[in-house]
Amino acid sequence: MTILNELETATLLNKAYRIEAQAQAEGTGPVYTATNIWSGHLVLIQTLPRGAEDETLRAAKRQVTVGSLLADCPQLVPVSSFEYDRKQALYFLVLEDLPPRTLAGLVQREGALSVEHSSRLALDLCQSLSQLHERGVSHGAVQTEIVRLDEQGQAHLSDLSQAQLDRAAHTRLTQSITGEEVGLRLAPAEIQPVEKLDRTGDLGGLGKVLYEMLTGSPFKQGSKPSPGLLNPQIPAWLNELVSRLLEPRESKAFSSAQAVAQSMQEGLTSQNRAQAEPAERPALIGSRSTGPTSKAGQKATSSNSKRGSKTRTKTKRSEPDKRPATENLMVERILAGAELAPASRPLKQPINDYPTHSNPPSKTGSHSARPDQTTPPQELPAPNLPSAAPGPGLVNNSKAVNGRARPVTLK
Repeated sequence: MTILNELETATLLNKAYRIEAQAQAEGTGPVYTATNIWSGHLVLIQTLPRGAEDETLRAAKRQVTVGSLLADCPQLVPVSSFEYDRKQALYFLVLEDLPPRTLAGLVQREGALSVEHSSRLALDLCQSLSQLHERGVSHGAVQTEIVRLDEQGQAHLSDLSQAQLDRAAHTRLTQSITGEEVGLRLAPAEIQPVEKLDRTGDLGGLGKVLYEMLTGSPFKQGSKPSPGLLNPQIPAWLNELVSRLLEPRESKAFSSAQAVAQSMQEGLTSQNRAQAEPAERPALIGSRSTGPTSKAGQKATSSNSKRGSKTRTKTKRSEPDKRPATENLMVERILAGAELAPASRPLKQPINDYPTHSNPPSKTGSHSARPDQTTPPQELPAPNLPSAAPGPGLVNNSKAVNGRARPVTLK
């Protein structure tokens, strides 16, 4: 038989729970897995120290009493019952489930948590507090030691030993407790209801939990409520949120845990959007070809393009103007009887082979006839030229138009 701290395996507590093994749980007294021999369900047994003081017993009874109003809250760690075994002289709590780790242990092992991790756990706690406040219950002792983490890393509130009830919740409690259960719970008369539920105290505890997660150190009363002084990586929106929780002012205080969760969600959304924008910019820039991207560069490029376009346009207009002037000069010299140098290139075909047209040649000097023209060549009248003969290599291809010689472009 194996001895497990105080209890041995197969020990039967209160004639109902058979001890199976010791469970791993941070921040509590000895915890055992046990089987309820009447239902066959596996439960957890958390033992209290032998000879526990009345205050400890009263706190345990309060957990069971208040927990009976919160059995349908999945974000809480409810206590099923508080019992006493006369043979072992031992008080113990029966729990359906107990997440194995605490948030205090996580911070102690890893130090300051990331903004994303801290925010996610804080949102879990906001949900837990919302469930409490909606049922007229305030926790009264929100701190990292009573925040338990399950296998998926989700946060759950435990330890309702300091919880307060408003009048509506107290009335429901009175109606739910029977006389034979009073011995293991507090009598409704022993729980004094409050006129106004203290939500501000729970939100202040949430601010202390956030401060410790973000800095790795617990918040000390009297110090500046600014975690950004210890951890510069904390964004401004989260630093302001924690400050509002730790030092609430009437003008800036959060009205509920839901308001805190909404503000945190908005901050996380804005932060994720800001982090995503720089990653998109290189893709936008890289998708374009090389060239100036600024407005000044675009304006300069546009100006240069226009200037180059104008220059090219001028060049195209000026080139055709030079050739007719030269040819006109040559014809004028021929008409004047001047002796010119031999042509730099021979003509492509004799003058007699050029077809004649019914219309005079165009100014561009083209002599090619259309395919549909079949006019036979005609003998041209002799031009009215001076007696001087043209120089070698030149051919006079003038026509008489209106009694005057008209120059024809030579190729």
